[in-house]
Amino acid sequence: MLSRERFKVMFLGTFILVLLVGLAYLSSPVTATPGPEKMFRVAFSPENLASPYWRTCLAGAERAVKDINNQYGRVVLEMDSVEYRDDPSLQMDHISAIIGTKERYSFYSAPAVVEEATVEPLRRLYEAGIPAFLWDRDTAPEGRKYRKTCIITNNVEVGKMEVQYLMEALRKTDKPKPYKIVCAWGHPGASSAEDRKEGSLMALRPLVDAGEVEIVSEQSHEGWSRSKALDFIATVLARGRLDAVVSSNDDMALGAIAAVKAAGLTPGRDVFIAGVDAIEEAQGAIKAGEMVVSIAQANYAMAYWSILAGFQHVAFGWEAPMSIIPAPVMPVTAANVVGFTLEVPLMDKWSEYGMTLEELPKKL
Repeated sequence: MLSRERFKVMFLGTFILVLLVGLAYLSSPVTATPGPEKMFRVAFSPENLASPYWRTCLAGAERAVKDINNQYGRVVLEMDSVEYRDDPSLQMDHISAIIGTKERYSFYSAPAVVEEATVEPLRRLYEAGIPAFLWDRDTAPEGRKYRKTCIITNNVEVGKMEVQYLMEALRKTDKPKPYKIVCAWGHPGASSAEDRKEGSLMALRPLVDAGEVEIVSEQSHEGWSRSKALDFIATVLARGRLDAVVSSNDDMALGAIAAVKAAGLTPGRDVFIAGVDAIEEAQGAIKAGEMVVSIAQANYAMAYWSILAGFQHVAFGWEAPMSIIPAPVMPVTAANVVGFTLEVPLMDKWSEYGMTLEELPKKL
């Protein structure tokens, strides 16, 4: 057996050894294990890629993702994209799928196909904790508490501007009054279509009351359809004189141009036509003198800004300074169409509302 004295010596030696090892460990530098790098994913919709307008929007969103990733030198944001093709049920299905895999998505970015039909899906997104950033088309007023913001054109003003430019062209002619005007409205229930209709009618009604204008026909077109607008204008022309066409987008304006030509008339001389979006084909019509004006909406910038806004929110807690962020507009006419392009992110304008790329914090 060990003597008591020897046991004490062994115990003391062991204690001192453990103490020395512990002190050596504490005094040595400790390397922290790096945590997982932050990654975000956006569920995006370019609405309807059959239209060049929406293809430009998709390009804007893709550019925003690329610019954000380049800013951090690695992939920090990925994007999944689904088309709705002006079908509110497809938007509802997409949102249901997002909620079903909510751990996959950081935020949602899309236009509202129609106002009322998006209220309930947006409420469900909100309750699932997925922030929504709308652009180009807003939800109904009762649904706006469920989204962070909507980046959108003042479409009432756009509708007024169309009428303003058409009246300027008509008043330079010797056409008899009242001028015979037709209105080709956009997709029924879409906020942009309803607002443009409201703006155009606000401008037209005083002219009708003054006897300067007669609205000979008006019609809304599902899907903002070029072919439906062509048929509509052809029917009007078959009944008699037509002086001008207010179109809620360029596709319908181009349909009107085709109908005018098919009737043996000259667009830009016999019939004046206005549109919205300033797509490339419409720019060509303006250059050819077949179209008076197209109101450019900065659609590339709207989609770009929505991605930048969503990223800033989920990465850094940024909140939109207002419920509706106005997108700039520009009337495109023969005077400025040469050299015009939609594909600019307008970061100088965005700086009024949020951080630019250069202002983003360096670390996530």
